[in-house]
Amino acid sequence: MSERELQELRFKLFCDGRLTPRQIDVGALVIAGRSNGQIAEFYKIAKNTVEAHISGIYNRMGVRDRRELTSLFPRGKSAQQVNLQSGNG
Repeated sequence: MSERELQELRFKLFCDGRLTPRQIDVGALVIAGRSNGQIAEFYKIAKNTVEAHISGIYNRMGVRDRRELTSLFPRGKSAQQVNLQSGNG
């Protein structure tokens, strides 16, 4: 996934309005298919911290796993379309 695609994912997560800035960063990498270990290494944080962020993301987004989270943000949809679908627009 390119840096531009990651930026777009961050923007979509930001527009949703339910996540903290760090959850947005971690969530974008989860959606991009990165493992917890890869995310921890990328942000120089403990894997347990990544897991805590992911748990918070799941709770705030009302999903149970990575597949459900990813399904909320399919590639190719604009942030406005995602925002309207989530009821925040």
